[in-house]
Amino acid sequence: MNLYLFIGLLGLSLGSITVFAPSDLQKTFQSKYDKGIIPSSMGNFGNPPYGSFLTGQLIIEDKSHSTACDPLPPMQGELANSGSQIVMANAGDCAFVVKVRNAQDIGAKAVIIVNDDDSDINKFIMTDNGAGGNLDIPAFIIRQEDGNLFYSYKSEERITNIILCLGFEINKSTKNEVSVTIWLQSSSDFAMTFLNDFSIFATNMPQMNFTPHYLTWECQICKQQNFVKAQEECISAGRYCSYDPDGYNPIKGQDVVLEDLTELCVFNVSNTKKWFNYISEFYKNCYLDFSRSCSNKVLKTVGVIKSAVDKCIKKSIEGDDLLVNDNRIMRNEFALWNNEMIPFNPAIIINNMLYRGDLEVDAVSKAICASFTIENIPDICKVGVVISEDKSKGNFWIIILLLLVIALVISILAVYRIWLNKELKHDIRLKVGAEVAQYFQMADLEKN
Repeated sequence: MNLYLFIGLLGLSLGSITVFAPSDLQKTFQSKYDKGIIPSSMGNFGNPPYGSFLTGQLIIEDKSHSTACDPLPPMQGELANSGSQIVMANAGDCAFVVKVRNAQDIGAKAVIIVNDDDSDINKFIMTDNGAGGNLDIPAFIIRQEDGNLFYSYKSEERITNIILCLGFEINKSTKNEVSVTIWLQSSSDFAMTFLNDFSIFATNMPQMNFTPHYLTWECQICKQQNFVKAQEECISAGRYCSYDPDGYNPIKGQDVVLEDLTELCVFNVSNTKKWFNYISEFYKNCYLDFSRSCSNKVLKTVGVIKSAVDKCIKKSIEGDDLLVNDNRIMRNEFALWNNEMIPFNPAIIINNMLYRGDLEVDAVSKAICASFTIENIPDICKVGVVISEDKSKGNFWIIILLLLVIALVISILAVYRIWLNKELKHDIRLKVGAEVAQYFQMADLEKN
C-alpha cells in the first residue's frame, strides 16, 4: 500500500531535482519552474546524503517493469559501469519501498517515482510501510505531468540521454548552533533505542540546541462528555492519552503519558546530558515496568533531584487531581503537535526542517553536521567517527577478553590432559604390578 501524508507548517525543501542534460529538456523545465527545480517530495526512508549532490543518468524501465514492483533486469555492459544511475518508475501496484528496493538491488543510487496525478506534490511524503529498514538510497516523487516530459525522451532502450542533478539540501545554521527537536513517546521502542544510541553524539555537541517533545491523543468520547471522569489510558480525564503498549499486561496508556510528563519535567529541571542519561537508564531498567518506583530509582541514579521533578509535575496540574484536571505542560505539547502537523512518530526536526531518512545515529548525525557552514562545523563532525571508534574500541576489548577466555580454557584443558595422563600411567603401573604379582603367586603354587 502506498502511503501519502500531508505536511503542515514545517519546511520541506530537503531535496531538489534539476536537469543537467540534454539542454532542450533543461530549458523546458527552466521556463516552467524557478531555476528549473522540479517540484518533488523526498521519501521518509533510505539515507539521503544531506549537504551534497548526486548527478546520474536516468534509467526508464520498459512497460513490463514500469512500476518496479518486480525484480528489475540487471544493468549490463556500459550501463553497469556508467557511474550513478537514477531509476524512474510509476506509482501504484505496490509500496514505495518495494520499488526502491528493487532499484537498489540492481545498483541504482536513487529513484524517482512518477505520481498518478498532478496534485501538489510538495505537501506529501512517501512513508515507510515498515519494511524499508534496509534501504540506503533516497527516493523522490514528482507530478505525472513532469514525469511525462521525461517519458517523451525514452527510446527503446532503458538507458536515456537524460542527466539529472539531485540536491539534498538542509537549512543552514546562521549561528554556531543547530536546533534539533525530536517528537516521540516513551513507549516507542524504536525511539528509545535511537535516543540511547544517539546520546553519545548529542552530549558531545555543545552547539546543538536540543528539545524533546511528546505526542498524545485526545479521547473524543471524553471530550463530548466535557472531560469529567478519569480514564485508564489517559490523564486529565481523557485530554491526553496513549495507546496501551502491552495489551493485557499491567502497563496502561495512563502510565505512558505520566512517564512522558516525567521526562519533560526531567528536561525542564536539569539539562540535556542528564535527560539523555535518564532516557538511557529508563530504557534499560524500566521499559517493561513503567512504575513510579522504577522511575524514581533512575532519577537517583542519574543525579536528577526527585523533589524538583515532582514539583514540576504538580505545578503542571491545573487543580489537585492529575487524572482529572487539565495539565498545562501536556496541553502545550498537544497544541504544538497539532499546529506543526507532524506526519509521523518518532520524528526529528533539524533547523525547523523535517528530517527524512532512517532513524539511525549515523544518518541523523550526518544531517545535523550538514546544517553547519564549513567555518562553524563542530569538532565531532570533523572527526566523524567518534561514535564508531568508541564502539570499535568496545568491540576490540570484547574480542581481547574472548581470546583470553579461550586461552584460559585451552590452558586448563592442557593441564587436565597432563594430569590425566599421569593418572592413567599410575593406574596402568598398579594394574600391571598386580597382574605380575598374581602371575608369580600362581607359578609358585604350581611349583609346590
